[in-house]
Amino acid sequence: MKLPHVVLLTGVVLMAAAFAVPKLFGGRAALRGELEHELETSGELHMAATHSHDDSESADAHSAEDDLQQRVEAALNRGQGTASVLKWLGIGVALAGVVMIAVDSSKQKG
Repeated sequence: MKLPHVVLLTGVVLMAAAFAVPKLFGGRAALRGELEHELETSGELHMAATHSHDDSESADAHSAEDDLQQRVEAALNRGQGTASVLKWLGIGVALAGVVMIAVDSSKQKG
């Protein structure tokens, strides 16, 4: 296998990895862990709320909801930055491979 073909194949593999990274490190897998943690926390908050009914508990519950929303969004978006870098790196490497193949074929013809 010639170097231009290896470069092109490497670019394609990097682009494929860009699709796999969010699936492996983010999305449902990360969300499941966050939700399991939230179930434990909400159980503790519920027990504390049943023992005490004042406004501070309501504020704590509201801030816990905001915290959960932020953690869920972060879990769903985990791996997106890495995926973007892999995608653009793969596109660049694949284009370099295509250019190398085109240059090699023009040299062979000319």
